[in-house]
Amino acid sequence: MPRRRTQISPHLDYADLTQRYIQCQDAGEKNRWLVIRLLSHPKTPMSIEQTAEICGLSCSGVRKIARRYNVEGAVGLVNRQRLNPGGNRLALSDEQQQELQQRLQSPPEDGGLWSGPKVGEYIETYFGISLHSSTAWKYLRRLGLSLQVPRPVHHQSATLEQQAEFKAGLAGHVIPN
Repeated sequence: MPRRRTQISPHLDYADLTQRYIQCQDAGEKNRWLVIRLLSHPKTPMSIEQTAEICGLSCSGVRKIARRYNVEGAVGLVNRQRLNPGGNRLALSDEQQQELQQRLQSPPEDGGLWSGPKVGEYIETYFGISLHSSTAWKYLRRLGLSLQVPRPVHHQSATLEQQAEFKAGLAGHVIPN
C-alpha cells in the first residue's frame, strides 16, 4: 500500500515560502525552505521521494523537515546552531590566550613537544577549564603553532633507491609535461 501524500500545514502561503527561500543566506536553512516549497506547491506538490532526490536528502530527512515545519512553523526551519550563543564563545579569554601563547614558547615540563593533550592538561591545571584534546589542539593552531615533527613513515614504504628505480622505469610509459 503506498504512503499517503505528506500534508504541509499552511503556516505561510506559497509566495511567502518562495520569498523566504530566495532571501535565505544559510545553505542548510535554504534547503529546508526548498523542501517545504516543493511539498506545498499549490498545483503540483511533489512527493517525498521526488523532493528527497532534488534536495539531496533521504526520504526520512524530508519527512522530518515536514513534521518540524507542521509543528513549529517557520521557526522550525531556522538554523538552530546560530541560535546557540555558547557555540561561538571561546573557552579561554584573550588574557588567558596570551598567557598560554607565552607558555607555549618554551618546551613543556616533560621536555618533549606540545601536543593537544599536553595543552589540554596545562589549561586544566592553570585555568581550571577542562577541554577535549582536539579543542586544545585548535588553540595551538589558533595561536599560530603547528606540528613540528614529521609524519611517521610506514615500515613497508619504499626506500629512496626503490623510489628512484620506480620513477626511472616509468620514463618510457609516461609523457612529460
